Amino acid sequence: ALALAALSPRRYLVALAAAAGVVCLLYLPHVLAVGTEVLGFLPGYLAEEGYDGSGRFALLRLVLPRPLAPYAAAVVLAAVAATLWRRPDPIRPWRGPLLLIGTAFLVLTPSYPWYALLLVALVALDGRWEWLAVAAAGYVAYFAGPLGITHVTMQAIGYGLALAVVATPPVRRLVDGYRRSASVRRS
Repeated sequence: ALALAALSPRRYLVALAAAAGVVCLLYLPHVLAVGTEVLGFLPGYLAEEGYDGSGRFALLRLVLPRPLAPYAAAVVLAAVAATLWRRPDPIRPWRGPLLLIGTAFLVLTPSYPWYALLLVALVALDGRWEWLAVAAAGYVAYFAGPLGITHVTMQAIGYGLALAVVATPPVRRLVDGYRRSASVRRS
């Protein structure tokens, strides 16, 4: 779903309609048979995995109270998706999904590193190697026990370092552009 959100508006709507149609067709018999139980363990899984704010959103929780973190995550992801949707890159259509999924990892801070396989594939397409730091950040939490540090603290460290790595190239381009414009003005 996150990858689809970064497509051009027309393609997104077509893909969304097709996906919704398939899901409805496949789940309709189950919904008719068991009602809301069709969700199965999904609500329990989300709570167990900390998506209620108790174990995810490690970076957001550094600056926000725990109950607000899930809402802030939704706002950040919606803003990134809206920006990418308004400005798709037709030459590199994978760039939008890379930025959106990478941002989702930085916001959600998942602890299972295998979730990042899609991110790694998008990095291979786009060549923005700094995003591999985000894919590797999930491994840092596994050092919490041996180091005697809490899991959430290690998530914050891993994803915080990854955020610094990802932010370095754009900041560098900004500074270089400022320096070039300042030297042109002096000439």
